Amino acid sequence: MRSLGVFLLACVLIGPGFVSAITPAGGQIFDFFKEWAAVRNRQAEIPVYSNQRIAVERHLGITLADDPGFFDEYNTHPPSANLIAVPFASMSYRDAHRAWNLLSLIFLAATIWLIGRQVETPNGPAGYLVAMSVLLVCDPLRQSLFQGQPNLLLGLLISGAWVADRRDRSGLAGALLAIASAIKIYPAFIFLYFLVRRRWWAFAGGLCGAAIISAATVAIFGIQCYRDYFVTALPALRGVTNNWGNTSVLAFWERLFGTPTSVITTLYPSPVLLRGCVVASIGVLLVALIVVIRRARTRDDRDVAFCLTMTAMLLASPTTWSHYFIILPPVVFVALRETAGRPVPRITLYLALTALTLSPRLVWRQVFDYAGSESVTVVPWQALTAMSYQTYALLAVMIVLRARRKKSETDTGPKN
Repeated sequence: MRSLGVFLLACVLIGPGFVSAITPAGGQIFDFFKEWAAVRNRQAEIPVYSNQRIAVERHLGITLADDPGFFDEYNTHPPSANLIAVPFASMSYRDAHRAWNLLSLIFLAATIWLIGRQVETPNGPAGYLVAMSVLLVCDPLRQSLFQGQPNLLLGLLISGAWVADRRDRSGLAGALLAIASAIKIYPAFIFLYFLVRRRWWAFAGGLCGAAIISAATVAIFGIQCYRDYFVTALPALRGVTNNWGNTSVLAFWERLFGTPTSVITTLYPSPVLLRGCVVASIGVLLVALIVVIRRARTRDDRDVAFCLTMTAMLLASPTTWSHYFIILPPVVFVALRETAGRPVPRITLYLALTALTLSPRLVWRQVFDYAGSESVTVVPWQALTAMSYQTYALLAVMIVLRARRKKSETDTGPKN
């Protein structure tokens, strides 16, 4: 009853704001516009990766002022990511964004159901009510909905790959990962898990999955979209890593040793030191990860190894925005299982998950004069604290998983 009360209270207090995130307000343009406009561009027989100003004027009938702060000059999402907007191309942008978000919430429900069939939910049915209450306040989920990001689809695909691996269906796992990697490049990192375990069928499945989604992309958008993406869109990403909200290892070191920007004052600009720290950090991360994967024997061991790979993926990616964290339900469920009956790891896990769940803007407002825009300049001590605490939280999750209690019992099959 207590869990039900918490859920109902969350619905009353937070539910209206959550619902408002599903549909963009009139005149607002978010990330989903890139995919929607790409499909509209193709229908209008203009380049899929046309300048976004042209897309706004052509498809929304809005003439933009000469504003250097325009959200993105080009669609920087991979060609296959544009497939998500194909079913909604006949709708207005606002209706299409809402329809995609509603479908994404179905993906989230399917993800939780899928994971719940593999790992016992803490506290039984009451655990689902607690999870739903947390999701209502979860900033990564709300930001994914605001932006119309494909994160909830990626979460379902990656969770499906994890479940397929648990059932020794490596080919299917590889195919699902390849599709996720075609939508957003960073899930390809998880193939490291299969490489270390020498699961070659995962790579065969990955080739098949990549071939299928690439063929669909070319059939709808044409082969020219790939050339335009690599030649025109990707170069527009230069400088985006050294930015607020990026929790990757690269961003951490760029804020200390990279080139200063209008919003970040670095400690000591040094390309050599920056490159050395990034390589050393990711190298240590990979070595530790490979050791865990190689030692995985039981099903629980493999769960931990897969979830460690997922978490390391976010640290190793050049850009990791906070809304990416919503792909981590398998990590949360497995970490809760592994810390059962262990107060210190459980408390550490709760603190880390709280840091990843709440909006970083809450911390920014406490540490410096943040007023809703990147209008202040961050100095090194702020970069090491407010700008990096979610990086530390990801590392804490990895440490909790890495320090799991050794189990002597043999794992049983998946829960039915």
